[in-house]
Amino acid sequence: MSQLRCIRISKRNTRKLENKMTFEDAIHKAFIILPEHKEEFIRYLKKFPDGIEKWLYSPSLISSDSLYQGDILINLPTCFIDDDGDTIQGEDFVVLVSNTCDMQLGRKEFVIVSPIVFLDDYKEHLNQFSEKTDQVLQDIRKNRIFSFFYLPPRNILPESFIDFSRMISISNGYINNIKRNISHKCLLSLSPHGFYLFLIKLTFHLARMETLTSV
Repeated sequence: MSQLRCIRISKRNTRKLENKMTFEDAIHKAFIILPEHKEEFIRYLKKFPDGIEKWLYSPSLISSDSLYQGDILINLPTCFIDDDGDTIQGEDFVVLVSNTCDMQLGRKEFVIVSPIVFLDDYKEHLNQFSEKTDQVLQDIRKNRIFSFFYLPPRNILPESFIDFSRMISISNGYINNIKRNISHKCLLSLSPHGFYLFLIKLTFHLARMETLTSV
């Protein structure tokens, strides 16, 4: 089991929900979604999270030759720096965060990935620090927390979420070598609607609009 999943979760991580903007607001403001696709996407999300497992993932990997933003890979080496300045190393399922074109071999030196947290692991640690575990898990499943991207179970991926606050860089050459030579580690691709949702969550995590109270 990974050493990174849910490590050092503290009260400050679960103190409050981050954003109150609705997905409908986000979709209407998003320049990354074609106008003719917005209403259809909103109809999907109004049923959310019911049925998300039916439309979030592509039926198969998009391509046997290319890496795509939002692809999920398994058991990649990961690390981060803890509160004491120590390097914590582990092995995690990850999602590819870099733009698809930047992951072409030789295009950029590094690929940005974000570790995936298994929900059962997170629940176990939440129970140590929060009295609102059930509410936090419900918010994760409904994608109410913009820095988390909920992932329903599929294949060997258990119920999980992406934590965009833990993004790290991995060698482009290493990632492309996995795609070419260890393809079983490339687990899932997102569907077009799943990709839109991924972009919205990522965009509003990194570039949330200012409010009157934050100016």
